[in-house]
Amino acid sequence: MNTKHKLLVSAIGLLATIALGVSGYLTYVTWQQETVLGCTAGSGLDCEDVLGSGWSKWLGMPVSMFGAAVYVGILGLCWPAVRKPNSWAAAGLVALALMAAGAGLWFLGTQVLVLQQFCLYCLAVHTCGGLILAATLLLILDPGQANNLDQMRSHFGVVAQSEPPAATSMSLRSMCIALGIAASGLMALIAGQLLVSPPTMEVVEIAPAKQDAESTQKVVPPVASNAEVQNTELEKQVEPKEEDSPVATEQPSPAEKLVTPQSTYRAPRYVNFSSLKSKVDVNRSPVLGNPEAEHMVVEILDYTCPHCRKLHPFVQKALDRYGDQLGVVVFHLPLSRKCNPIIKAEHVSHANGCGYARFAYGVWKLSPRHFAEYHDWLMEGEKAPPLHVARQRALDLVGEQILLDQSIELDSKKMIVDHSNELNVLNLGLPVVVFQSGVIKGSPESDEKWYEVLEERVGVKPPEKSND
Repeated sequence: MNTKHKLLVSAIGLLATIALGVSGYLTYVTWQQETVLGCTAGSGLDCEDVLGSGWSKWLGMPVSMFGAAVYVGILGLCWPAVRKPNSWAAAGLVALALMAAGAGLWFLGTQVLVLQQFCLYCLAVHTCGGLILAATLLLILDPGQANNLDQMRSHFGVVAQSEPPAATSMSLRSMCIALGIAASGLMALIAGQLLVSPPTMEVVEIAPAKQDAESTQKVVPPVASNAEVQNTELEKQVEPKEEDSPVATEQPSPAEKLVTPQSTYRAPRYVNFSSLKSKVDVNRSPVLGNPEAEHMVVEILDYTCPHCRKLHPFVQKALDRYGDQLGVVVFHLPLSRKCNPIIKAEHVSHANGCGYARFAYGVWKLSPRHFAEYHDWLMEGEKAPPLHVARQRALDLVGEQILLDQSIELDSKKMIVDHSNELNVLNLGLPVVVFQSGVIKGSPESDEKWYEVLEERVGVKPPEKSND
């Protein structure tokens, strides 16, 4: 083994080690639903968007896990291959290098043509794969690897007069097997992703937890105090009629700013969900749709989460389709360390998540009837509006009390901690829709699939067809 070959095999080992480390990290964060470090969203760079897509999976498992296995094989075969270039180790090394480089081209194509987003970690792995293939071909096909010209010819399958036919046949067969293995592996990868694409939405049934001998949905009779009765009368005086509701850009009246959920006493309505540790008081939570609906679900979301934003139009369509049958309790769960204790590494795209959640909670607390309007506005488009714009919109809807009331800040932080504890038990990534006996994670592929799941698992009924 000369110096050149030592350098080549060392380069292959180093590149494979780097690719293995990155692939292992991507596999870990995918399984743990954690944020990828340092891959900034924007300008076409968004690791979360790439790793959260169906193209990052093969038969439901992270493709990075298979990549890690390939690089382990390369590490194990590179030194035996350089010692015996006309061997099964050399054929295996060529096969794995071809698979690594071919898979890199395939995934690069999906990022460019389909996702139009790039993952820097993925690009680093693909680059290592291409360089490994180049170094492997230089190593295996280098004439200097053999002691004479006949050895070089044997690698190309050319019969040498001075070499027994058996040795030449083995070399040709090894090269053909290497090409066949690589082609088969790449075809299985591509076919699996095109034909057996993993669903973006998954329904997980969860066995009901042991609970008290109470109904699944109970109403606790209220014991109203005199102050609560007076506040209720105050609300009747100041609450405007529906047709006189101010538009988003109009400032509410001073009396309207004082109307809060606390000043409108409503009996607690607890709903049990088997996957949540605590019962949900629907009348003390932000709700989309009908808070008195027979069928209630909980949507856990972050305004900066792109997958949550993809789900939002489906939630809107469901509320329109099923009307008073369905109510959606909103659990705000920002993916930011500033307010969420379960977040270990923060992605820059989620940096303002706590601010959006605080404003949304404040709008609901000060004027519940404006919550759906503000929530839908925040969820429009692919990205949330700038935080200062969201702040101004909240001021337009409920006035300066949203900034002056310190209890909003404290209560919203407590709410987020409670919600983070619930999601930590579920061990799922966002978005999550919780129904009575399980959860729906991810977003659906179509309206029909979404309606099918809701009608089968939640229990809502399709609208009656008109005879017209």
